[in-house]
Amino acid sequence: MNGIKSIQSRLEKSFRLLNGLPDYLSFEEMGLDPESFNVVKQHLQTFINAGKKMNVRRISFIINQDSSYYQALRDLLIQSNFNLFSSKVVMCRGLSDYAAEGTKYRWHSLEDEAVLSEAMFKDLWKKCMSGSDNAKSSLSMDEHMESVKSELPTSWRKSCSAVFENNRPLGIAIPHIEPGTDNEGRLFYFGLLSEERGKGKSADIHKDFLTLLKRMGAQFYIGSTGQANEKMQKVFLKNGCRFAKTTESYYYYY
Repeated sequence: MNGIKSIQSRLEKSFRLLNGLPDYLSFEEMGLDPESFNVVKQHLQTFINAGKKMNVRRISFIINQDSSYYQALRDLLIQSNFNLFSSKVVMCRGLSDYAAEGTKYRWHSLEDEAVLSEAMFKDLWKKCMSGSDNAKSSLSMDEHMESVKSELPTSWRKSCSAVFENNRPLGIAIPHIEPGTDNEGRLFYFGLLSEERGKGKSADIHKDFLTLLKRMGAQFYIGSTGQANEKMQKVFLKNGCRFAKTTESYYYYY
């Protein structure tokens, strides 16, 4: 953990560190401050060395396309052997005026062990990822679960949830309050089973997420989807979200 604290001390307020140990470390750019470029330029090799010392599979940077220094930051990462993994659209919505009434669908989390086991959840997650419009993940399902447990150490069982209709699973979601904040609602993952796509259910299920997040104490929601996933972008807009920014993820593999 001393390594994590050392990294965080160098990030200042430019990046948020997402701790996915033992598989990855991810650096998410927080704003459009030119200091972000200086932080990466000064400490990038230190971050790479730290990841190697921690024996992670990869480190990644999530950077904003809208910054004045985007091209310079992108070039710096590529020159340091990072590769573009995905481009995403980020949407946001305030929840203070959102009426968190009952959910349309039935939800069970891993806390409901009699209904949803960890093995069942991983199987559903794997099926939801199959054929998705988003970039294909490089992690195994066990590694995905470990990353959730690492990023959400005290709440992962409550967050890992499946949605049901007439006792039939439709998909999974991982709603949570972003670590390090008191009221920022996010979805670690959301996906539908392939046989449930295209049936007009996504918007209502996403609306349920907003209800669950508000019940958790979220005052606003930040969500993202692949730049090519126009269907999900329409779901965001239908539920009152607005465009915030476009990001790119760059991966460095050891």
